[in-house]
Formats: sequence, structure tokens, C-alpha cells
Amino acid sequence: KAVNLDNEIKDASPKESTTPNVSIINPEDDVEFAIDFTEDSNTSKLATISKAAIGGTELMRSWLYEEVAKRESGLLDEFQIISTRVRELEDKPRILWIHDLASDPEVQHLKNKENLEKFERIVFVSHWQQYQFHAYLGFPYDRGVVIQNAIKPIPPHEKPKDDDKINVCYFSTPHRGLEVLLDAWDFMRNTLKDGLNAELNIYSSFKLYDRPHLDEQFRHVYKRAREMDGVNYHGTVSNDEIREALKSQHIMAYPSIYEETSCITLIEACS
Repeated sequence: KAVNLDNEIKDASPKESTTPNVSIINPEDDVEFAIDFTEDSNTSKLATISKAAIGGTELMRSWLYEEVAKRESGLLDEFQIISTRVRELEDKPRILWIHDLASDPEVQHLKNKENLEKFERIVFVSHWQQYQFHAYLGFPYDRGVVIQNAIKPIPPHEKPKDDDKINVCYFSTPHRGLEVLLDAWDFMRNTLKDGLNAELNIYSSFKLYDRPHLDEQFRHVYKRAREMDGVNYHGTVSNDEIREALKSQHIMAYPSIYEETSCITLIEACS
């Protein structure tokens, strides 16, 4: 039986969480942190993507609206463009622009044909992502189109060559491989005694998505990064600051443990 998406949206208003807060003490790093799961039940966090978020999805959406408005004023008023999270359906042609994985709970309603009919077109950000939706959700190829992620290329520049120093950077959220990178960095410098002329700059936290409560479970990782030799932890900064910083970086280190649909971080680094 197909899910009635209208009812699903209506019933999706977050309810008061029954999950208690969890306090954990990491004995190795002596860091105590509490994860407040009620934050994920907050309407402003769950109903839509936060307006304060500055991740790849949000930047792409902002750029799209700005550029379309320049080219054909009023065109966007003719459509409803939804970025992954379906909540309210407007009475106009709808385009669902999906940035997430096929396993994400937010897209499971697309298993049902009746729900597919609510959208004029489904836009994927990579061919691999579209294949995953076909393989795991039975999504028909003829209902989707791939429009790959894009960026504004970083202007041509010269990399610094002073003092034989190598600048390395990581600029993604912590759950995508930051701890793996810190382990590798520690092994390289302290066991292999190599890369002593390298400096690692880390730009990472969940403030990128306006979800700072999720940082609590990574406080010991951030603490470790701050205390390691040759590592600078910067937290989250604006995309403009990242793009400027990349001009001075020689290597992007991203030992990702996360399945990316179309990694804007990597695309920017390669530009």
C-alpha cells in the first residue's frame, strides 16, 4: 500500500523526545560530553534544512536561486523545488532535488509509485546515486535526471613554496573520516618519523549544518586535534574562507568512511 505523502508530511511534526540525554566520559581523553537528542526533535532542525546551514546542499540551492533569478525573473515562482526533505507540497509542478543516499529515511517514501507521481521530476546529483536509488528503492530511470554538482572554480593561484613546508587540509564533517586522519597523522609523525615538515589544517564541525549539539560526541576528537603537533583545528568557517584557505594548501587529506553522492568538498579541492 502506498504511503499517503500528504498525511506523512502532516504527521511528521516532531514529537517530544522520550530518549534521555546521554552523558559519557572518555577515560583516555578525560572528556565528558552529553548528547541532547531532543535537539533532533526540534521543528526548526527537522522540518526543513536550516537557513543557517552552510553545507554543500545549501550553497548549491542558494546559487541556483540567485542564477535563475538573474536569467528569468519569476521562473522559480512557477515550480516548487524541494531539497531532499519533503514536508509541504505546494499546488504547482514539483521538482525533488535529492542529495542524500538511497538508505536515508527521508527518501524511503519514493518506494511507492503513488508518491513518485507527486513530482514532475526527480533530480539526482550523480549517476552513481541514481543507480543506488534504482537498485535499492526500485526507482525507475525514466522518472529521474542527473544534474551533477558544480562549483565556482577557485581562481588560478601559486602555491606557497617557503621553507619546504607542506600544507594539508581536511574540510568536511567529523564523522566522515576525521578520526582516521588523526590516527594516520600520528602514525606518520611519531612512528614513521616522516612528514615533519607538514602541517594539517582541520575545518570541521556540525555547525556547518546548524546542528552544534551533534558536536558533543566528537569533543574528544577536537581536543585531540588541538593538542597534536603540526595540527591546527579551525572548526567551521564560511565557504569564502575555505576557498581562500585552499589557495595555500598543497594536499587535501580525506580518508572518507562515508558514501558520498557527489562530494563538493573534493570537487572544490580539485579545482
